[in-house]
Amino acid sequence: MHRRGITWSFTQHLEDLDYAEYICLLSHRLIDIQAKASDLEKRANAVGLSINASKTKAMRFNNSNQGSITISGKTVDFVDHFTYLGTIISSSGGVEKDVESRLLIDIQAKASDLEKRANAVGLSINASKTKAMRFNNSNQGSITISGKTVDFVDHFTYLGTIISSSGGVEKDVESRLCKARSAFGRLHRIWRNQQISRRTKLRIFNACVKSILLYGAETWLTSQRMMSKLQSFINKCLRIICGIFWPNRISNSDLWRNTGEAPIHHQIKKKK
Repeated sequence: MHRRGITWSFTQHLEDLDYAEYICLLSHRLIDIQAKASDLEKRANAVGLSINASKTKAMRFNNSNQGSITISGKTVDFVDHFTYLGTIISSSGGVEKDVESRLLIDIQAKASDLEKRANAVGLSINASKTKAMRFNNSNQGSITISGKTVDFVDHFTYLGTIISSSGGVEKDVESRLCKARSAFGRLHRIWRNQQISRRTKLRIFNACVKSILLYGAETWLTSQRMMSKLQSFINKCLRIICGIFWPNRISNSDLWRNTGEAPIHHQIKKKK
């Protein structure tokens, strides 16, 4: 007898998986799976049953054959994943989609539980102000609170720090630079005032500008490009405070020595 299933061991073949109301046909070749589907259809018709082709799905595992499978003259759809008994089966053989789905189910359960606990003490959750974010998760499912869908965002601000779905800190650093530039610009009269000593100006700079720039820096995963941006901004500020303008020049090392500053990567490392 010709074996049309898949090799299970050296001496065994697996033809199909049978469950209460489902059956999963297995085969290495497309021609064999079509023959098995046709045989199943005939046996079902013989006892007064029929197979719903629109609800029947097929999946390829490491098989590039683009042929089709038909049941009752209708073509069966091929899918890259499907859900069976609550578990997502993927054509890649991996479990990423199933894990992502379970994570979303967990967060929905936690959101529902939080809503119940809040209602129990007379509080309510504002769904329009509630936001969700995906980290390395492609699941496009939704989360609801009070029947309203929660918006997914790629970044949000928490305690002055921008949290990004990419896990990077580029948006936060750009925001810090923008705020520090604004703070430095508002103090321009102090930087140009000849009656205020350089030491006082530097103390004001550290307290009112650099503290804004490096807020939360101990959590940053820095890159050379990011360090260069931060250092360029600080160097420019120090030159203005010291009154060094074009065509006058000073090296960065001399600038840092005159102002008692350390390179920015040393300062961030110290904060960590």
